[in-house]
Amino acid sequence: MLVIVRDPLLLGLIAGGVVGTAVVAFGLGWLLVRALSRFRGAAGIAWRYGLANIARRGGESVVQIVAFGLSLMVLLLLGVVRNDILKTWEQTLPANAPNQFMINIEPDQLAGLKAFFREEVGQEPVSLPLIRGRLTAVNGTPVKQVKVANAQGAAFLQREANLTWIDALPASNVVTAGEWWGADYAGPCSCPSTRNSPPTWA
Repeated sequence: MLVIVRDPLLLGLIAGGVVGTAVVAFGLGWLLVRALSRFRGAAGIAWRYGLANIARRGGESVVQIVAFGLSLMVLLLLGVVRNDILKTWEQTLPANAPNQFMINIEPDQLAGLKAFFREEVGQEPVSLPLIRGRLTAVNGTPVKQVKVANAQGAAFLQREANLTWIDALPASNVVTAGEWWGADYAGPCSCPSTRNSPPTWA
């Protein structure tokens, strides 16, 4: 968990919550077993045998209650965390952020798709070229020779990525370092530019 969380304080809070829940469940389970053992004589034959079995195996019964309590805690925690993550993510999005995306639109299909949206919605969707790419080198050093701190970083360097590009910088983007390329930029090599004939659009 420390490798995933990378925060000793958060890990301590999680461990404390688990231990605290286990202690509370153990105490409540022990009280429940003790309370049920007193009703053996007042119940029917079937219930009497069941309650007697719980009383004879009190330790195992308490352990089962603790395990059940921890399982419920994990399920409730997942629900709370999921809702909290979604709410936090939604708060960072602008009011007019797109919530529907279309991918793998071929170049010969793009004009017809835009015409359809003009007729049905009265507005054309924003389109960007899309290709699959893989990082091969960092500042001239092959990716396989780049040292990273953990396995997650290595997987990030070696995985395939979806790459898009555009001539003009969108209003919602900010260049924090370097300069945005010009409209005639053809890449760092002398090969013909492929920016005007992308294989797919998104």
